[in-house]
Amino acid sequence: MLEVKVFSSADLEKLGTIKLDPKIGADNKTVTVDVEGSSFLGDPLDLTDANITITSENPSVAAVGADGVITAGVEGKTKIHVTAMLDSYSASDYFLVEVDADGKIVLTPYLREVKLSLSSDTIKNNKPIVGALTGTLSTGEQPDLSRAAVEYKFSDNRLSV
Repeated sequence: MLEVKVFSSADLEKLGTIKLDPKIGADNKTVTVDVEGSSFLGDPLDLTDANITITSENPSVAAVGADGVITAGVEGKTKIHVTAMLDSYSASDYFLVEVDADGKIVLTPYLREVKLSLSSDTIKNNKPIVGALTGTLSTGEQPDLSRAAVEYKFSDNRLSV
C-alpha cells in the first residue's frame, strides 16, 4: 500500500512530527515526558500553545495524571501514547513502559524502524537482488539484526527468497 499526503507550501511549516524524551523520576515510580515538535520540513516548532495529550493503554500498569506525569501501578507493560495538536495539525508518537515487581518503572527499548536496502531497483530474470536490513531502536541505537526472524511477502508469486 502506498500512502501519499499532499500539502500546500503553508502546510509544510506546520506541525508534522513530535519527538518524545521520557524521563524516569528519581523514585523510579514516575515518568515525565518532554515533547519536541517539528514541521513537515523538519524545522523545530514551539509547542508552548499546543494541546498535548498523554494516555496509557493500561492505566492499571501506568496511569497518567492530569499534570501529564505517568505513575507506576501494578506489574506489567503498557504503551503510552502522546499526541500534540497545534493550529489544527496533530502529530503522535508512543513509548513503552514496564513496571517491575517492585513497582519501579523501566522504559523498554523496542525496534522503532526497519529499513530494507536493495542491491538493485530493477528485477531481471535469474539475477538475484540482495537485500540488507538495518534497524533503529527507540533509544536511537542500531541493533544487530543478523539473527532476527524475517518474513518476506511478495505480491507477485513469481518472486521468492
